[in-house]
Parts: sequence; structure tokens; C-alpha cells
Amino acid sequence: CMLLLGGCGKTLRNTAWVMDLSKEPAAWHELKPRELPVMPSRSGHTAIAYNTLLCIFGGHDGQDLGDLWLMDPGLRSTQDPSQSAYTMQQILTVQVDSQELPRCYHVCGVWDDTLYVWMGVGAASRDDMLALSLK
Repeated sequence: CMLLLGGCGKTLRNTAWVMDLSKEPAAWHELKPRELPVMPSRSGHTAIAYNTLLCIFGGHDGQDLGDLWLMDPGLRSTQDPSQSAYTMQQILTVQVDSQELPRCYHVCGVWDDTLYVWMGVGAASRDDMLALSLK
């Protein structure tokens, strides 16, 4: 399956979409939240697999964001991805006046239960790397 989360067209979005690549023809289906909260709308964020979850970090919603969300897409509970429902949990909130974390258009990787965030754009261009524990 391929997941698409948030982004922007004419407006910012926080919707989640799944495409089952084993089906012919492949088609997008919107995933609905099983419960609240859901991540606020944003673009310029990263989403990366961590075990059976997705880590979503940062982005932009009119201001640079430095929050971290874990998403369980709910895809393991059904054979039909279009019938899945997801849950989300915010595990890191950053104060608006913090200059360290908020950024968009960055790169992320996961290694050994740690999310690494590299570069990006915040109040200025970033050339640093952050290490955030996922445990």
C-alpha cells in the first residue's frame, strides 16, 4: 500500500489516503479517523515508516511546525485498505517561540527507535540534524 497524508493544493489538508498497489486498477481511497485527535492541516512535512506506524514531523501551516505525530493507519485489521480507519497520537509539542525544532521541507530517517531530522527551512535555512527518541 501507498499512503498520502496532508499537503496542499488550493488549501492545506490533513486528510489521509491509501492506494492498494496489488489491485488492478490501483485507486486512491480516503482513510477516515477512528477517533480524535487528528493532525492539523499542513504541507512541507515528512512521514516515514516506524515499525507498523508512521512518524509525521513538522511542516508548515502559515507558521513552521515542530510537532511529532505517530499514526497507526489501521491497515493490519482488514484485507481491504479502503475499509481501514486510522488513529493518531501527538508525542511532541514545540513551543511557538522555540527556534530549534520548527521546520519544513526537511528530510527524516529512523534508526534504532530514533527519528533523525536533517536540514530544512525554519526561521532560516537549517543545516543541523536533530535526534528525537521514539520510545
